[in-house]
Amino acid sequence: MSEPDEAKELRLCNNVELKIALAESDDKLQRLLNLYLAPLLLKLASPHVNVRNKVISICQHVNTRIKSPTFLLPVAALLGQFKDPEIGGKYPLIRNFDLMYVQTGIERLPVAERLALLPPLLKDISKHDNHVHQRALFNILLKILPFFEPPPRGTNEDTALRVTLGFAENPEDAAWVAGWISKLMLLNLSVFSTPQAQQSGTQRSSCPGLSPDDFEFLTLGGKRETFTPFSVLADIKKSVLKFLASGAFIGGERFFPTLIGASDSNSAVSGPAEDIYKRSLPAVSLDDQDVVAKLYTLYFGSPTTGMPAVKVVLQARIVALLAKSSTAVEIKWKKEIIRIVESALETDYLRLRQAAFGFVNWASRIGGEEVMVAVAGEVVEKVRYWILSTDSEDNGIGNNNGTVDEIRGYAYESLGLLAKRSPRIVIEPEWKILKFLFGRLRDEHVGSVGVSVEGALSMLLPVIARANMDRDTEYGLEELIVDQMIAKKGRSTRFSAVRYANRTLEFGNVVGRWANLLAIGRKGERGEVVEEAKKGLHPYYYRLLNPEEKHPAYKPQTSDEMDVDVDNQRASNKKDKFAFPSFSTILEYFFNTQHNAITWGLDDLLVAKSMPVEVFSTALAFVRRVAFMEALDGEEILVDEDWERKLDTAVERDDKVREKLQVYFRRLSKEKPDTLEQFMRVAWEGMVYGGTGVEGVRDVWVELVGVVPNFMLEEFSSKVGVLRRCAFTGTKPEGRATAARALGLLGSHPTVDQSVLKVLLSEMADGAESWEKAGGQGLNRVHGGILVLGYLLARLSLRGRLDVLDPETTTRCIDVIIAVLLEARDQMVLDAAITAFSEICIFGVLSGNRLEKSKSDKILERLGELGKKGKEKAILTLGYFSIIFHDIEVAESSVGEGKGDNTVKNILETLFSLHENRQIEVNFATGEAVASVAGGWGSKGVKAKVDLDGFQDSIVRGKDTTRLKTVVARVLGFVKETKPALRKATCVWMLSLLEFLGESAEVQSKLGEMQRAFRGFLVDRDDLVQETAARGLTMVYERGDSSTKDELVKNLISSFTGEKRTLTGNVSADTELFEPGALPTGDGSISTYKDIMSLASEVGDPSLVYKFMSLARHNSLWSSRAAFGRFGLGSILSSSDVLKHNPKLYPKLYRYRFDPNPNVAKSMEDIWKSLVGSDEREVLEVWFETIIEDLLDQALGREWRTRESCCNAIGELVQGRGVEKYAKYLERIWAVAFKVLDDVKESVRTAAMKLCRVLTAAMIKIVDVNAGSSPKDAETVLKSLMPFLMGSSGLEAEAKEVQIFALRTLLQLVKTGGKAVLPYVPSLVDKFVALLSSLEPEVVNYLHLNAEKYNTTGDDIDRMRLSNVRGSPMMDAIERCLDLLDGETMKTFIPQLQKTVRKALGLPSKVGCSRIIVTLVVRHGFISKPYADDLLKTIQSSLQDRNETVMVSYASAAGYLCRIASDEKILGLVSYARKLYFEGEDEKPRALAGEIVYAICKHATDRFNALAVDVLPFIFVGKHDPEKSVNEVFGKAWSENTGGTGAIKLYLAEIIDMTKTHLTSQRWAIKQTAALSLADACKSIGNDLSAEQLHLLWPVLLSATSGKSWDGKEAVLEALVLLAINGKAHFGKNEEKLMELRKIVLREAKRNNPIYRSSALKSLGSLADGFDQLDLFEEAHDIVNSSVSKDNEDDMDIDAPDGRSIKVIQQVTIINGLLALSYAFQPKHNKSAAKTESEVIQILDLVDECTAGANYEVKTCGAECIEHIIGKLSSVTLTLDDKIWDTLLGRIWPRIQENSTDRGHESVRLKSASAIVGLLNLKGHGSIWGKIREDLREILAEERSSVVLQIMEPAVTRFLLQ
Repeated sequence: MSEPDEAKELRLCNNVELKIALAESDDKLQRLLNLYLAPLLLKLASPHVNVRNKVISICQHVNTRIKSPTFLLPVAALLGQFKDPEIGGKYPLIRNFDLMYVQTGIERLPVAERLALLPPLLKDISKHDNHVHQRALFNILLKILPFFEPPPRGTNEDTALRVTLGFAENPEDAAWVAGWISKLMLLNLSVFSTPQAQQSGTQRSSCPGLSPDDFEFLTLGGKRETFTPFSVLADIKKSVLKFLASGAFIGGERFFPTLIGASDSNSAVSGPAEDIYKRSLPAVSLDDQDVVAKLYTLYFGSPTTGMPAVKVVLQARIVALLAKSSTAVEIKWKKEIIRIVESALETDYLRLRQAAFGFVNWASRIGGEEVMVAVAGEVVEKVRYWILSTDSEDNGIGNNNGTVDEIRGYAYESLGLLAKRSPRIVIEPEWKILKFLFGRLRDEHVGSVGVSVEGALSMLLPVIARANMDRDTEYGLEELIVDQMIAKKGRSTRFSAVRYANRTLEFGNVVGRWANLLAIGRKGERGEVVEEAKKGLHPYYYRLLNPEEKHPAYKPQTSDEMDVDVDNQRASNKKDKFAFPSFSTILEYFFNTQHNAITWGLDDLLVAKSMPVEVFSTALAFVRRVAFMEALDGEEILVDEDWERKLDTAVERDDKVREKLQVYFRRLSKEKPDTLEQFMRVAWEGMVYGGTGVEGVRDVWVELVGVVPNFMLEEFSSKVGVLRRCAFTGTKPEGRATAARALGLLGSHPTVDQSVLKVLLSEMADGAESWEKAGGQGLNRVHGGILVLGYLLARLSLRGRLDVLDPETTTRCIDVIIAVLLEARDQMVLDAAITAFSEICIFGVLSGNRLEKSKSDKILERLGELGKKGKEKAILTLGYFSIIFHDIEVAESSVGEGKGDNTVKNILETLFSLHENRQIEVNFATGEAVASVAGGWGSKGVKAKVDLDGFQDSIVRGKDTTRLKTVVARVLGFVKETKPALRKATCVWMLSLLEFLGESAEVQSKLGEMQRAFRGFLVDRDDLVQETAARGLTMVYERGDSSTKDELVKNLISSFTGEKRTLTGNVSADTELFEPGALPTGDGSISTYKDIMSLASEVGDPSLVYKFMSLARHNSLWSSRAAFGRFGLGSILSSSDVLKHNPKLYPKLYRYRFDPNPNVAKSMEDIWKSLVGSDEREVLEVWFETIIEDLLDQALGREWRTRESCCNAIGELVQGRGVEKYAKYLERIWAVAFKVLDDVKESVRTAAMKLCRVLTAAMIKIVDVNAGSSPKDAETVLKSLMPFLMGSSGLEAEAKEVQIFALRTLLQLVKTGGKAVLPYVPSLVDKFVALLSSLEPEVVNYLHLNAEKYNTTGDDIDRMRLSNVRGSPMMDAIERCLDLLDGETMKTFIPQLQKTVRKALGLPSKVGCSRIIVTLVVRHGFISKPYADDLLKTIQSSLQDRNETVMVSYASAAGYLCRIASDEKILGLVSYARKLYFEGEDEKPRALAGEIVYAICKHATDRFNALAVDVLPFIFVGKHDPEKSVNEVFGKAWSENTGGTGAIKLYLAEIIDMTKTHLTSQRWAIKQTAALSLADACKSIGNDLSAEQLHLLWPVLLSATSGKSWDGKEAVLEALVLLAINGKAHFGKNEEKLMELRKIVLREAKRNNPIYRSSALKSLGSLADGFDQLDLFEEAHDIVNSSVSKDNEDDMDIDAPDGRSIKVIQQVTIINGLLALSYAFQPKHNKSAAKTESEVIQILDLVDECTAGANYEVKTCGAECIEHIIGKLSSVTLTLDDKIWDTLLGRIWPRIQENSTDRGHESVRLKSASAIVGLLNLKGHGSIWGKIREDLREILAEERSSVVLQIMEPAVTRFLLQ
């Protein structure tokens, strides 16, 4: 630039400088700067130094003149210049000066101008490259935001704000601002108060979450004065949050600032931040990498930037968020995860610990395998260390044990989850984690913590159970479990240990089973532990405990595996977890003497020095079954819950099983004889222990003898003596019986010498022969002796050694047995005799030839008698008795035909006659006995009696086929009999013949007849007969040929489907058609056909026979169906292809599967499975329509069982199927379900409810479009379903159950239906609202009417009802419906809603309506705004309700509507409220008016403020209502919307207009309200009264004081006087007004109303005190004297209307009167000294009169009056002579002296002290000061109160020193 250019620029600058210098005023300078300051600063870009210096010089001058805070600068222009990239962007010097003046001028601008700067200020704010400039701009933003008021949320203005501010175009600016707002929320200025900050200015400061750079940014370089005072920071944060909540920002931008703000310690900040945070959270993805990284940075801080971690409160929130993010637990954050746990364990902040443990749980569930491997070990160790280093009672964090326990519980849960996800840290040879948890379980106190430890152990259990452990690891686990089982200190851990034994160790692990035994054997063990241990010893329940394993069929171990020792067995890999233990291994382990010695205590009673009795019994029983299962190689024994019984039965009854056992034990005796010998010895101990054996296992040795090689007995032959003692002297009959049998087995062995046998038999015979005389212990000897005789003789005969005995001995023994049998009466002895007799008959010791006919008849007669009594042993013995006879010829005859000479025939007749005993046990015993008679040794029942291995064929008898044929024919002949008892017995006898003799040719030839007979028995009414017949048919089917099988199937299915009746039987008079008692007649019941005939004859109605027969047929039909599936009958049907294509079969069979009769259902289920097999899905697809049509037709049938089964069947049929399959039946299904839902039978209703639930679940799934359902399907289903559910069949149904379920269905549809439900929203909401009341329990209304009886109020109950409505599922569903609304649907919804509001009945429905309106405004304001005026009109018409809760709810809804309603409608609502208030008959409308205006100001604050001039005056008046319930509401509205007297002054004219109108109201409450309002307005104005205000108030108050007294008038009078005093300056010389006021006050003080008069006297005193120019003494004296007169002191002390007593009012009157008189005493108006003297005397006389005997308040008042008198006398201008002074002082001083010595009332002495101080000012007048001096010394010496002394001591001391 050339030189002239520089001169030109300097000249321009000089001209500007001159103009600025010549500006004489700030206004002129301001105009100049507005014009020149920005251009002047542009010269700073000049290349000439002189020009730049000149500009700087001018700026320095300007700076000195703009310091006034009212001086405005051109901020907008300067800011624009600063932002201009061509100016401020290029020239830093210009930018610095622009910014300096912007910072200076921003706070001086008007609010509107400041806010206008927001868009340019925020534009490109994130792009500034100068950090200092950015922080200055942000600081400027913070100065503007406190004045920012965002538009209402959701409005167009709000949504447009983002565009207005430029954030839509430049979202990076919004992100930048939000980021620094986040840091602002972290700013804490307490750092300036730290000693370090005060002592050193060099150290850079920071605070939690902020780096030093951030701190300097926010504080403009660390300046303390940036936020001065510190409290301004909270206000700035609140304003920033309002800005953040506006539409300028979106959810993600709000997230971090509000997250931090919600953790602020100032609730004024955290509250709003929390609200915004909750709304912004859904918009943020917690799985976003940047979000997670920022959360971690906030938590830990940043070492690179020097940013410390945030405070623990915020850390807890951060951790809670991380616990919802899957990204946060990725492998890249492994170190941070560990550090979070570490820091949380070190803190004392409980919530952070809780959050950290929640985070660990989240990581455990969501984290991948890689991250678990990386963090689990270290975190688990840290948690373990923390648990061990803390104590559950004092955790270093206070005494809140409940919270501490909760934290420790979280710790254990976290540990368990982590360890579960990382099994490698748990499953190791040392088992450290598991040992730790078991140790803590033992040491933790019982409670929630202990439960948490058990929970942790439970979490690890399935993981360990699935692990494939090596031998060392498994050995460690075994050792740990056993240690827990034998531990004796601390809390028991045995339950968990047993669970681990059952889950982690395979069934074949002997240590695991040993742990089960240890649990069972511990004395006093808990039942749950014992129960768990028993499951471990049962293979079926063990499988149930281990669901994670497959259930392979049992595979026994081979002989090679039997040779494996204990260690090798443990080390074997777990190929089959359910394999049984090795017999030899478990036997050795269980009964190892050394092993047991260290396990059981010295005080335990041990069996064979091995283990306690209970354990021994369980152990031996288990080992026995293990041995048998190992022996049954290839034999399938079904392992189920009945496994033990089935195994025992198979061993006892099945010849093949016993044969396999014998083979096994023979092999074992050769390969491992030691094992077998040990087993036999253990079993021997179980038999002989204590002389009676161990309960449950005493028979094991005897059982083993029958399957082990005979030579194994040689070892025990020397122990015959032991058995002799047990059998002869044992204390228990069972023990003696077992010992006797064992003695027979062992004593018959060849190794036992003949002499020993003779002695033994002789001894036993001697004992037995004493049966007649024996008693007590002697009977035991008889019992044992008889049994030994029977068993020993029988086994000798079996072994072929009977001949070693001489005939005499044998005969003697037999005779003793028979004699006892015939004559014994003792049941124990008799039982022994029967058993012994059976043995000698079976094994050929006794033969028919040796018995005389008479004796055999006696035996038969004896056994027959016992059999008739139900003694099963005797019945079986009858069968065995027949074996000894060979000359057999059984004639065919009927039952009861009589007995002949043939003994066998007589036995058989005796057995047949036992059918009359109806006991089923007798029938089965008889059946077995008949089989024994028919088959002899050919019967399986007889063969089973051989209990010695190798002797099964020792006794071979020839078969008597004639006898067998005859007996079968006789039994089949009974089939035609109709007698119920005989029919039942016959059925059982046939089954017995099949079971015991089924393989014989004679029985095989009769299978066809038996089939027909059994088929006929299927229709019998007796369940047992049905079961027996079904079992018989199965056995016939198994043994029959193909033609027999086909015929059976055809007949059965024909009967089942009802095609023809093939299951028939004959009917006779004795045929039982009904159970006795099923059809009572009053004097009995109908049961047989004969009874029906008799009843029909008596009533003369033959048709009755057919009706009853129909009932009987129906009953038998169902009974036959119940029998179909029993005992494998289903397998018969399933084997036939004829049934597969029968169209009638599947519908019937499918329905019967769900029959209420469990027998029928189970039978049909078995048949269905047999028929369908694995093709069930295909079968149902083919027959679906046939089945569902049949079910729907039958569902409304007459029979309840049909209706119930149809409902269950339909539910099962449609469940899980696509809706297209049954869409056309859907409405019919619902109709059926709802009809049956009101069934008379409860079980049918339950089934219908179940069906409804199934349908509901299906419908919900179909309409859930969000889950992937088809919108078209949803629309189709809802179109047919919604009208049905909302119509007369659903919500409007008469049945309550139907209503409720329809409602539940609709609620679920609304919850999941989404937009598909939108067309039905208007109707749904209407229905739901109505149901809110109709479904409310009736008891609520009763309680509301009788609330007082239950010590409550109707309001309390209404509050409860309101709370229930708000939290009800229906309200939730309504809100979901409202969320679906759109603009189009609102056109139909709003009119419907208006109708709903008008017709709503009941509190819940009305409250629901108000809630709907509130929701519409708050959440759907935009689409609701066009209808707001109409809704407000509707609500206004419903506001006046009888129930207060409803009124408040509607008022609240109206308040919300005012947010979006027009001004006209809002003003109309306010006018309505005024009308209610001023025209209402009682306080209820006034209270409603208050609720309305309060709702407006609370819920529509912005609209309220805009219309305040129309509302606030009314609120001011209303808050003075005399009713508390009314004025409280108005008072809240006033206090929440205005802060002081400014509003009263502002709206004074409106208040006066309102009160003036109603001061003359005929309603006293309104009149009083107006008066109190006017009085309060006068008081509130105070000394700031203007002339205009005075002229407004004066005439109104004058008017209000006219007329008689009324409640509230005293306030008007008081206000009038106060107005006059405050407006004294505006009265001027207006004597007329003053005189008018004087007249009014005196008039009002003379009123007779005592309550009003007391207040009027106070106003009189105020007037006298305020206007000393008035001489009121004479009038005041007369009024006061008459008011305080004691003429009426004896009046009754009754209560005044306001609650005060008359005496209290009188005291107030005295106080106010005395004070008024003392104020009225004005000596300056007196023209003579005598008058002054007279007035003082009058006052003192009155004071003396009133204070005599009065309380302290009156005395205090009297002392105050004297103080006033003294004060007035000290200022008197009239000269008084000494005589008068002496008179006055002589009256005053005694009163002062008396008051000064009143020790009971310090307040009196205080006033007296003030009077003394005033009195001393009168020194020099009068002549009594000497006496006063002496009295004062005494008063001063006696006074102890420091307060009193403080007042008078200085003045008195000075006086005394003079």
